Amino acid sequence: MIDADAILDGTDWAELGHAYGSAEDVPERLRALLSEDEGQIAEVWDDLANALTHQESVYPATAPAALFVAAILTDPRTDVRFQGRPLRAELIDWLEIVAAGAIEAGDEFDEPGIAECTAVIPQLRESVTALAGDPDESIRESAETFLETTADEE
Repeated sequence: MIDADAILDGTDWAELGHAYGSAEDVPERLRALLSEDEGQIAEVWDDLANALTHQESVYPATAPAALFVAAILTDPRTDVRFQGRPLRAELIDWLEIVAAGAIEAGDEFDEPGIAECTAVIPQLRESVTALAGDPDESIRESAETFLETTADEE
């Protein structure tokens, strides 16, 4: 099981980057996902997701952020609506973008973040698998899409 707090506290975010520079702001934004306040979540999520997977590329800060997101998928505080759908479905869709970006880049590119994102896919799969039987259809569909995308990465 992934420990969300250990990821936030054990990662030197200031040394990592995303599409717009230093990832020093990432932990605070990730914590906001647990606020249960749709307005606060909306305020940070779109910008954060774009910074970490801009144009479906991954960055050095993407892998630890993805691990955090995977760790909170079953946290009761993520059982909220976000822009008309379950936040959990949105988070799984983003994890699918992370995994697909790393898989598509493969070994052809030696860009920072790709190998790290590829390496965490099995842990992401474990967390998403827990929601594959969710009663909410959109969460189930997001989980199924993620698991199909990452099937060869077990």
